[in-house]
Amino acid sequence: RFVGCVAGAQGGKTIVAAAKFVRRIKRQYLSRKLAGDRRPFVAWVVTPTYELATVPQRYLRERWPRGWSDRRAGIYLVCRPYPGVTVKFRSAEHADKLVSEAVDAIWMNETARMKAEAWRGGLRMRLNATGGWMLWDTTPMGRNWVYTDLYLPSLREGADEYESEKAHEDYSVHRWRTSDNPAVSTSEVEHARATLPAAFFLREYEADFAAFAGQCWPTFDPLRHVVHHDPDEFAEHILGVDFGYAPEPIATLGPDA
Repeated sequence: RFVGCVAGAQGGKTIVAAAKFVRRIKRQYLSRKLAGDRRPFVAWVVTPTYELATVPQRYLRERWPRGWSDRRAGIYLVCRPYPGVTVKFRSAEHADKLVSEAVDAIWMNETARMKAEAWRGGLRMRLNATGGWMLWDTTPMGRNWVYTDLYLPSLREGADEYESEKAHEDYSVHRWRTSDNPAVSTSEVEHARATLPAAFFLREYEADFAAFAGQCWPTFDPLRHVVHHDPDEFAEHILGVDFGYAPEPIATLGPDA
């Protein structure tokens, strides 16, 4: 019911998600038509900002049947690829506005760049009355709400990060790296590996959720940033202790700070 595409930057995740979105809506449309079901079908395409909707729009135009129509309905772009099927493009920038309407299907694009409230306080509830489905795609942004709410529930027993209390049969995920896209050259990926800080490469090219987990300064280099001198050689002492995920992180300063 909730399917995720997690991939490195330029890995082709939006193209994959668009194709999946179109096929699934077409299948439901034909199924309803065959059953004589005339209820309207409403789907949302949600992006972090309205400006970012242009890419999903382009990929959908390439895949909908010829003659599909799109128009403005107030400030929102609306398209109708089949009779009785309406697809609305929405922004997650103001999560409090993702309310009211019952929706049959949702595609969340670049999901990790949205605020948690978009899903937890708006989009999830849009599917309640219809029992609808949701498709999401993203490059990870650390172990944020996407990791806890969408990725962990999709893991199955045997996976490294599997948590039995989180896993749910309604969730699945497909994960791949930038290098898996044949349109991206191997030399480009290796150039990025050699020149980017490791954490950025892991996140953007390897689709690694853990790249920034618990790390305040991802570019920290012990060889450059750690000096070894006797404490007496310093005029002032400032001590900072950060326990990361501890319930009560601690930071202390010297008496002269």
